[in-house]
Amino acid sequence: MTLDKSWTKITNKVDPKFVKGALAFANRGETYVDTEGRIHCPCKKCVNARRHIPRDVATHIIHNGFDSTYDVWIHHGEHLPGYERDGTNNECEQNENESNDGVDELLHDAFPTNGESEAQNHSDSANFHNNPNVDKLFVDMEKPLYPGCDEFSVLGFLLELMND
Repeated sequence: MTLDKSWTKITNKVDPKFVKGALAFANRGETYVDTEGRIHCPCKKCVNARRHIPRDVATHIIHNGFDSTYDVWIHHGEHLPGYERDGTNNECEQNENESNDGVDELLHDAFPTNGESEAQNHSDSANFHNNPNVDKLFVDMEKPLYPGCDEFSVLGFLLELMND
């Protein structure tokens, strides 16, 4: 089944098709909530770096618009073309025993998470609440460089590239 994403390109935020699309997106997102009932928010302000309850995500999208760069909804159940998943609802996981070349330790030292998931913890933290760049670091740390890549995350690759 192909998702109708045409509503995401509508710039008139009061257009009934845009509002209906945002509400449908949030309803679809109910399937992908975390343990606290929140999903990634693809509004132009949060750009998937923050999580909110689906109702608030719909409100954010309607008020702020939809992030125009979010074409493949990987945080909301869609798969990258040619990338098969294992059937879980967890996005871009790495194995627990993969070190990611020390990138995870580096970020955990710089921004302690107290055992919570990285993006979730930093979205709630008062120190980082208004800094989506910190959240994006943790998302990029977990995101593979390309589908099927086990050696590098996006962040790990960039750090390697900068060090060479």
